[in-house]
Amino acid sequence: MQTNDVRVIDRVPVSASICLLTLLGVPYAESIRPGQFVMLRIPGRIDPLLARPYSVYDAEGTAIRILVKVVGKSSALFSSIELGSRMQCTGPLGNAFRVRRGEAVVMVAGGVGLAPMFLLAKRHPRNRRVLLYGSPNRDDCMALESFTRLGVEASCMTEDGSMGTRGLVTEPLAGLLAGLKGSAAVFACGPEPMLRAVARIAEKTGHSCQVSVEERMACGIGVCQGCAVRVRSKNKEGYRYKLSCHDGPIFDTRELWPEGAAQRAPACKEG
Repeated sequence: MQTNDVRVIDRVPVSASICLLTLLGVPYAESIRPGQFVMLRIPGRIDPLLARPYSVYDAEGTAIRILVKVVGKSSALFSSIELGSRMQCTGPLGNAFRVRRGEAVVMVAGGVGLAPMFLLAKRHPRNRRVLLYGSPNRDDCMALESFTRLGVEASCMTEDGSMGTRGLVTEPLAGLLAGLKGSAAVFACGPEPMLRAVARIAEKTGHSCQVSVEERMACGIGVCQGCAVRVRSKNKEGYRYKLSCHDGPIFDTRELWPEGAAQRAPACKEG
């Protein structure tokens, strides 16, 4: 982990509320693994004071790209930052998705949960890669051409039918998994109800499932203890806690939600 001053060299709107930022001057960019994140802040500002976590969408050379959805003060500043501006970037942080050789990579993303999937698809070109992407409506929906150019079998769903197929992103998952030949694993990122639904489907169809959780983080390095998630205890009775930033953000769903994926555990969500 290291902290560097980086420069914003590109800002591209990808939906009505989401933009793609390119940051240059990240010396460890090539070593970032799919699922890892960075902490970003604008140096010299005390409001907001804390850095914010962002999954790495893409990394090449000394540049990284991140998806920014406007949900609060920090993200509003990031989404409107001028080109050439400096930012403070700390990373790489957290663990990563684990992919076995030869297995199909089934990605399920909701909204800005698409963020860690591009690097996952890019780093495993020899695996079959399928993406199910869902959004409430076309205003929050991102185009998937960058995925299809990588050879990913990508499809889009919106809840109101304004783009792609109407419905929830989890609806075609069971049929997709049943129709796959050979081994496959599911990788998901998005709202917790979606993650729980994906976990139930993966379990019923006998597939492993890894999810990137969206807990609120303050420090990103395990000091503040603010991003705790419930996991099964080692003896599988009761539960204990792990930290999303230090032990995650990627978790195997067989470990998460000791009360069961069908229920919702009390957790602090991203605001």
